[in-house]
Amino acid sequence: MFEETRFGAEVFAMHVRGVDVIFVLSYLHILKKIYLKNYVISDGDG
Repeated sequence: MFEETRFGAEVFAMHVRGVDVIFVLSYLHILKKIYLKNYVISDGDG
């Protein structure tokens, strides 16, 4: 697959790194909410 498409290996590597970054940022966001106890008093927008 990587040899058949142009920049296939590079695009795959960027995709893997991007998914890792999204998971890390999601976990940091959840931990920040727990640390600030922002889940107790929530706004109407979520």
